[in-house]
Amino acid sequence: MKEVVKHAKIQAEARIRTPANGEQVIASGMADMVSLVRAQIADPELANKAEDGRPDDIRPCINCNQQCMGRRLRDYWISCLVNPTTGREVEWSTSLASRADKPKHVLVIGGGPAGMEAARVSAERGHRVTLVEKSEKLGGRFRLAAKQPKRHEIGEFMDWQERQLTKHQVDVRRSTTLGIDEIKALEADAIIMATGSRPADNGFQRAFPHIEKLEGADLSHVTSPEVTLDDAVVLGKRVLIVDDDNGWRSVGTALYLAERDHAVTILTAALHPGQEIAQTVSAGIMMKDLARAGIGTIVSSAALAIGERAVRVQNLLTGEETDVPADSVLLATMPVVEADLEAALRKEGIDVTAVGDCVAPRKASMAIYEARS
Repeated sequence: MKEVVKHAKIQAEARIRTPANGEQVIASGMADMVSLVRAQIADPELANKAEDGRPDDIRPCINCNQQCMGRRLRDYWISCLVNPTTGREVEWSTSLASRADKPKHVLVIGGGPAGMEAARVSAERGHRVTLVEKSEKLGGRFRLAAKQPKRHEIGEFMDWQERQLTKHQVDVRRSTTLGIDEIKALEADAIIMATGSRPADNGFQRAFPHIEKLEGADLSHVTSPEVTLDDAVVLGKRVLIVDDDNGWRSVGTALYLAERDHAVTILTAALHPGQEIAQTVSAGIMMKDLARAGIGTIVSSAALAIGERAVRVQNLLTGEETDVPADSVLLATMPVVEADLEAALRKEGIDVTAVGDCVAPRKASMAIYEARS
């Protein structure tokens, strides 16, 4: 348009996320102006931080559309996955947490998105914060999602959270597991549990609520999207993903595996893979990506049994049963909470506050909202 339009200014928008990105577009001559909309929903202080020379403090938009466009198109007021203060300005006044009258020592157990946000907000309020994470890296299952194609922005948000923890002098202890005695020894004034959830290994599907454990779920070639994205398993050529999640967890992993030359099929009880993604206006692009990658889909169906070389599948509309060849099977089913430590602490009479997936496995937006509140 810039090559042919001479008497009007051209404005570029959509997926321009940072001041540097906007300046690059203008400097290249591709546009006269840029519009950063979702970026300023994620961080209303974007312009001020850019003007102050603090680009690393800008909370990055991850282009998920879950709480902005996804809510608006359902006629709700908008919010933001990475910044739940958006839309709640009357309730919370500002994106900055209010300072505490009496600073405390806060112990946060678990370094996923909920734990990192709880630690950041607590430190911003003036508390002395210790964050303990059993893994070497922070971010939990959410950081693994950043390895899926077109989802690298999630990793940028995790990096921003880590920078904020450093800025606010949070004592971050990686590769650390605490027992009850060690927790007591820290003498924290408040304990926040953010231990998250783990993939279920029983293959339970909502389509068959009467079947507690899927036959063959414990076979050696059966695993989860998380283990796969963590490169902790070697998969066979033909991969079947049992999708009871209906979101990016299965679809994104399918695209990840297709890029690595696996022949992937998604099995779902829904009308199409990633049905939940339709609420974020990304379903059309996602379906085209699946088609271009040659990923097969079996819809309105669920798994009856997993065998050594095939999965027995039932069509939920007709009742017809077929065998689908598979060298490896991924169970994208409902995760289970990691709440044993919380239960043990409560049994000892120690008061804790639980946030995120250790309360119930849900979306990252809910985990971050709970941690912020």
